[in-house]
Amino acid sequence: ADRWTAQGNEPGWRAILAEDRVQIEMTYGQDRLDLALPEPALNDGAYVYDFPPFGLALTIRDGLCQDSMSGRLFPQSVTLTTETETLKGCGGNTLALLSGQEWTVTDLNGKAVPHEAGLTLAVTNEGQVSGSSGCNRYLGALSVSGEGGLQWSNLATTSMACDEAVMDREAAFLAALSRTDRFAFDDNGALALYAGEERAVTAVR
Repeated sequence: ADRWTAQGNEPGWRAILAEDRVQIEMTYGQDRLDLALPEPALNDGAYVYDFPPFGLALTIRDGLCQDSMSGRLFPQSVTLTTETETLKGCGGNTLALLSGQEWTVTDLNGKAVPHEAGLTLAVTNEGQVSGSSGCNRYLGALSVSGEGGLQWSNLATTSMACDEAVMDREAAFLAALSRTDRFAFDDNGALALYAGEERAVTAVR
């Protein structure tokens, strides 16, 4: 079953939507509710789940959201409204920000990559990674830590041989990918993968 989660800070709260139920924890988990999930109303592009007997409403809006404490990025911003306060937070699957259409690498270790080099990256919501490293195809897995850090694992490639320059770029690309540990988006929507403070890979759709 698909589980969708959201959380916010100060005071800590979280919401878990699964099947036709929602669990809401407030005040750092001291207050817990397990409620039937109503049909959402669409309000100004956001989905609103209303729980009138409890004076609660959960509003979910698509759009990049950054957790105020960990800095982790999420695909939705979420508001939990109670009778006394409005709690803000983020929700959804972080990997959904990377999944979907394939990314094409434009910059590697600070140097421009020609389009015909064909370096690509595709990610699924489950964290499967694949693409072209210029000569070979590669596969692997990607997970996201609680703080939003990236962890690459099991990167493996097919074993064709190409020109030395192409092979060198391929090796540099795979090494750069595997050492990146966080991602961000620049003002143009390009994906930036960082290894520490160094921007190792830039890719566009």
